[in-house]
Amino acid sequence: MGGMIQKAARFLRIGQLPDLLRTKIGAEGGFLWLEEGILVTAILRDFKAPGTFCGYRRISFLGFAAMTQRRMVVSARFFNQASMDVDYDGPRFKDITFSLDGKHLSLSFNAAGFLPNAAGEVTLRLGVSDLPKATQILRQKGARGFGEPCSAGNGSLPVVH
Repeated sequence: MGGMIQKAARFLRIGQLPDLLRTKIGAEGGFLWLEEGILVTAILRDFKAPGTFCGYRRISFLGFAAMTQRRMVVSARFFNQASMDVDYDGPRFKDITFSLDGKHLSLSFNAAGFLPNAAGEVTLRLGVSDLPKATQILRQKGARGFGEPCSAGNGSLPVVH
């Protein structure tokens, strides 16, 4: 079913990397890995932010995930938005725990480190088709959670609703 969703998303240009960001990343040296029109599921546990509280909430979106020499960018939208732009060498990359679950790449972190006035656990599950390539790049960049220590990292998570 994931393949059918990706084909429909590509056809309708849902979950595609915006042209402005595509140009900016191209100027930074291009992509190491890019998947568009993928299913992104945000799972919130004991999440608190101004105007929001939930013990458990699961929200699915269509979006994209990209990795460059310098950073990882994930963004997805439907009625809400989940997005992350993390530099591998900045302070926040080490706060993300990466894991594999079947055909999904999961990024888990404490919301307090990424969102102002927020608390709780957030997991972004990415339904990617080239999991080995994504995993290889993240390991090379020092990702934590694949059984290897993480190096320092930075980024921002502008919105998780």
